[in-house]
Formats: sequence, C-alpha cells, structure tokens
Amino acid sequence: MNRLNKITYAIMALCATILIGCSGPKAISDKDIVKIFHDAFVVNAYVDEVRMNIDSLHLYEPIFNQYGYTAKDVIYTVGNFSRRKSARLGTVVEQAISRLEEESKVYAKKVV
Repeated sequence: MNRLNKITYAIMALCATILIGCSGPKAISDKDIVKIFHDAFVVNAYVDEVRMNIDSLHLYEPIFNQYGYTAKDVIYTVGNFSRRKSARLGTVVEQAISRLEEESKVYAKKVV
C-alpha cells in the first residue's frame, strides 16, 4: 500500500471515530428504563431512610452507567415518550413499581 492510501485510510478512520464519538444520545429500551427506574426508586428510598443530603447526579449516574447509558440518554428517552404512540411513561413507572412490590413480598416472607 502506498503512502497516499495509508494517509487516506488514516483520515477515514479518524473521521469515523469522530462521528461515532459525537453521536447523540441513545434511546433506552422500555425493558432497561424499567430497570433504571426501579433502581432509582430503591436508591431514593435508601437516601430518604438515612436522611442523606447528596446531589442526585451522584446517585443516578452509576445506575445509568450500570446499564450502559448516560444521563443524556435517560433525558432523551423520557422526552421521547410523549412522541411514541406505542408506550407511555406512566406504564413504565407502573412496571417499575410492580417489580418493587413483588420484591417487597419476597423480602416480607423471608422476614417472617
């Protein structure tokens, strides 16, 4: 491969890297957003219980990262719920709450 071709491929690779790195926020699947909301509810309950005074970004960012998302991805996804005819944000929240209630029943049985 001559030098011009190597430079061309290097420039193309650099452009591809820049385009990938500059991509906008990702849409989060309903399944993952339910998990994220569930975990956020658990964290909120804990913070309320121990009366912690902490910035919410420090609380939620690790949750988003655990599922491979960022705060921008969550904001983008929640904002898009109003545009989607097939899903409602309320339904996602209800699913997260149902999951919490099921877990609560399991823990209540273990305590008894």
